[in-house]
Amino acid sequence: MHENSLSGRGRLLAVLLIAVLAAGAWYWWNRRQGSTVERLLGALPDEQALIAYIDVPALRRAPTLGPWLDAKLAEQNDALPLASGVRGVSVAVGANAIYLATALDLSEAAAVSYLAQKRAGCTEPLDRAVCTTAAPSGGTLSMRLLDDNLLGITHSTDPAAAERLGAGSALREADLVAAQQSLDGGALIWAGLNPRRLEAVMRNPPEGWVNLSLVARALGPAQHAYLTAREGVGGVTLELHADCGDPASANELQSVLGGLNKMAGGLMASASSGTPWKQVVDSFHARVEGDSVKATWTLPAELFETP
Repeated sequence: MHENSLSGRGRLLAVLLIAVLAAGAWYWWNRRQGSTVERLLGALPDEQALIAYIDVPALRRAPTLGPWLDAKLAEQNDALPLASGVRGVSVAVGANAIYLATALDLSEAAAVSYLAQKRAGCTEPLDRAVCTTAAPSGGTLSMRLLDDNLLGITHSTDPAAAERLGAGSALREADLVAAQQSLDGGALIWAGLNPRRLEAVMRNPPEGWVNLSLVARALGPAQHAYLTAREGVGGVTLELHADCGDPASANELQSVLGGLNKMAGGLMASASSGTPWKQVVDSFHARVEGDSVKATWTLPAELFETP
């Protein structure tokens, strides 16, 4: 009877120990999950014109943007950005470099980093040395592991640009809060824009970013701006929130956005045989709230249909 009692207590203690360990693991994992946005945005160098965060698992599940982006990446023979082992991606665009930081699932970090290493022709593992290779479009492509599950990539004219990833960031607390709230609210992509830096960078934009020059000019009256993309019943909604500092600047920005919307819509409609771009123009709505402007556009699902 005494032995059975001890045996029962031993089993109970074992169950309690397993429960405590499981709770600790759950807490640790959720802390890591919750810090992904902060870790990735914090890995980007400061003084950037644009910073962005992409919720990759949510994007993969998105019925409209997921298949569209998958097809676009397949055209470039590059599945790495949406690989199952990727949990999130942050991007920064500066005057002479584009930076990316990627968070990887711990169970697949080695496989994904090895894939990236081979794709870039690296001879050394990324946790031992920075991989530097000539980019097809010019400049230098560099990669390095910033942590066991954090991969950094840069495209720059500076071969040492990758060293600036993870070296400490002056990320504004307001940007981090805005990003986390937007992503918690269902945004798939969040981007923070610094209008003055963006306008300077877009005078000689990086390859593939030329369309941002129009946005840069339009945001002249703003001090800071956030752009989000989320899916809804009608397609993909883009929302711009711009802080202008005073009501006069906010009203000016509202007018500029309205004019830009009509101009861009006309150009796109004339170059397209369909009518989806007219729906984009018609969906535009902007309102002034004190010193700020909020503007939205809805991109219909037809724009993302793949042949």
